Amino acid sequence: MTANDELMAGPTGAQFIYVQDFNDELFPAWCELTRVWCRDAGFHAGRIWLAPYGSKKYITYMKKCGFTGVFGEAPEIRAGFPIKIDTTGAANKEQLFKEMMAVKPDPRAPKFVSFTPIVGGFYQGDHGYTAIKEQIDRVEAAFPGRYVFLLPKDQFATIRNYHETRLPQISGSPDGDEGLTIAAMSNDT
Repeated sequence: MTANDELMAGPTGAQFIYVQDFNDELFPAWCELTRVWCRDAGFHAGRIWLAPYGSKKYITYMKKCGFTGVFGEAPEIRAGFPIKIDTTGAANKEQLFKEMMAVKPDPRAPKFVSFTPIVGGFYQGDHGYTAIKEQIDRVEAAFPGRYVFLLPKDQFATIRNYHETRLPQISGSPDGDEGLTIAAMSNDT
């Protein structure tokens, strides 16, 4: 492993499971096992898999997993939960290139995206990391600087920082209206 690599837990932590199908009674204990096992293994991110949004199991997982961030369906930033960002699967290198090219920049705000190269296509047919790097190079040649590639831990830290610094900062003042004044606010909020 190099400084440009980060290991993360696969779906969905301590073992490959579909959250919706896991035994309801055993699920909280399994979430605790995942938190301890992944922490001890040095994993800060994982992939949530088939956990219906807002379900009891989804909430339990998000509160107990102990991850800094998770990859899954539909992004979410909620107090007490790890950051969750959407991930797009790609079965082969051409699909990965197509998915990366489909993301259009927004000049007003960064877009945080993730792509999941599916092992069956990349390991067996497209030759793993080499094929992924080829697609990154293709996108970079077509649109230099469009993407900034980050390790998961850095991506989640960047997302958290971006969203926290975009909130208005409030400070108290004894001679201001009701003791509150806006100390700083971005132009687009």
